[in-house]
Amino acid sequence: MKQSKTGILLLQVGSPDRPTAWSVARYLRRFLGDPRLIDLPAPLRWILVNLIIVPFRSFRSAKAYAKIWTDKGSPLVAYTLEVGEGLQKRLGDSFVVQVGMAFGQPGIKEGVRAFQEHQVDRLLAVPLFPQNSSATTASTTAEAMQELIRQWDFPSLRVAAPFYNRPEFLDAWRSLIEDELRSFQPDHVLFSFHSMPLSHLAKSRHCSQNCLAAPRCQHAERQESSCYRGEAERSAELIAEVCGLDRAQWSLSYQSRLGRQAWLEPSTADAFHRLGNQGKRLAVLSPGFTTDCLETLE
Repeated sequence: MKQSKTGILLLQVGSPDRPTAWSVARYLRRFLGDPRLIDLPAPLRWILVNLIIVPFRSFRSAKAYAKIWTDKGSPLVAYTLEVGEGLQKRLGDSFVVQVGMAFGQPGIKEGVRAFQEHQVDRLLAVPLFPQNSSATTASTTAEAMQELIRQWDFPSLRVAAPFYNRPEFLDAWRSLIEDELRSFQPDHVLFSFHSMPLSHLAKSRHCSQNCLAAPRCQHAERQESSCYRGEAERSAELIAEVCGLDRAQWSLSYQSRLGRQAWLEPSTADAFHRLGNQGKRLAVLSPGFTTDCLETLE
C-alpha cells in the first residue's frame, strides 16, 4: 500500500525577480493591486497603483533592491528556499515541502503542482508571518486557496496559526540575539514592526476606536486574542522577557508607511531621531519578519 504524503506550503509575499525598475514595477502592480493592501474601490486603487505609486517608486525601489541583492537573488526568496530545504531534510520523505510566493517566484502554482505530482492528500499551509495580518497572512492564504480550488483533487487543508507567542519562536529569537546583545551592549533595544493603516485595524473585530486611541492594545494587555497591533506588542514583550530586558531598556515602533493616511505610531524613523538625539547606542530587532528582506536590510 502506497504511503500517503503530507504537503507543507511555506507562504511568503514575494520579491521582484531582478533589481531592475521594470521587474520592480511588475511586482508592485501585483502586490499593491491586492485590495487587502490598499482598500480602495478597484478603479481608484488601479489609478493610485499604476499611475502614481509604480511610476514614482519603481526606480527608487530598484536601487534599494540592488544594494541588498545576493548571488542567489533576492534575500527573502533565497533564505526562504533555504528554510524549505532544511525543513524537507528534517521531516523526511513522508512530507513534501514547497515554498510559494504569492506575488513572485517560485509561485504558489508551482508548489501546488508538486503536491499533485506527489499525490499529497493532506496539506498544511504555513504563512511565514509571526503576527496575523490581513495584508500578509490573509493575502497569501487567499492566493493559495485560489490555486487549490482549481484542482480536481483538493487535499485536506489546514492553515497554521500565527506563532508570535510560540515557545519555539521565542527561543529562536533568544538564541539569535542573546550573544549579539551581550557583545554589542546597546543602551536601548528598538523592536521595529511593519506599520499598518489605522483604517485596516479598525475593520478587525478585535479593534475599536477606544482601543486604537489607547497607549497600547487593550486586548493584548489582557493577553486576549487581538489584532495585528496587539500581537506586535505581545511579540516585543515576550522576546524582551526571554532575553532578560527590563521594560526601560526597550521600546516599539513601526516602519514602512505608504501614503498620507494615519498609520500605527510611533514611526521607526522618529524613534531613530529621538533616541539618537539622546546619544543612545541602539540595537534594532524586527520580529515581524522571518527572513531578511528589503524591510530589514535597507
